[in-house]
Amino acid sequence: DVYKKQTMENIKIIGNIDTANNGGIRGIRLSGITNSLFKNLEICKCHVGIELYWNAKYNTIEAIEAHDNDYGIYFYWTSGSHNEYNTVKNCKAYNNKYTGIGLYYDSDHNVIDSNEVYNNGWAGILIGYSCDYNEIKNNHAYNNSVSGILISANQGNAAKHNTIEDNIVENNGGFWDATVNYDSGIGLC
Repeated sequence: DVYKKQTMENIKIIGNIDTANNGGIRGIRLSGITNSLFKNLEICKCHVGIELYWNAKYNTIEAIEAHDNDYGIYFYWTSGSHNEYNTVKNCKAYNNKYTGIGLYYDSDHNVIDSNEVYNNGWAGILIGYSCDYNEIKNNHAYNNSVSGILISANQGNAAKHNTIEDNIVENNGGFWDATVNYDSGIGLC
């Protein structure tokens, strides 16, 4: 297959703009997009700032500010698809209601590098279940309500073979489950 490289730069998206025509809940939705660069964007006041959905592969998200959304940068799949070999680097994800940067459900072989994630209502960075072979490195996660980096293994589908290295994780709130005593750095659930 031959894919054309697409670039989106120096754009500000503020709420109710939805590239997938889904009622304004996403700032940008990358569905089936391959080999594209999204750089120097500011996305706020959406349900999801940037969503990589259904076979988004080999894309770079760079120097993005995703703030005051429900979810900042969010990888999500549908049955039979994977979001793979994407890179999120030099981004800021802050003041989001839930997660700054989240990998969910079969998002594999992605790189989350040199990002600043803070003041998010749940986790700075989340690795959801069945997300394998991802690299989480050189990030600064602080002042998030639950955890700086949270790894989920619920529903019997553990996240496996992920590399988490050289991150600064500090001053996060701690795990939300009163029955388990987690610290505020890297949490497992």
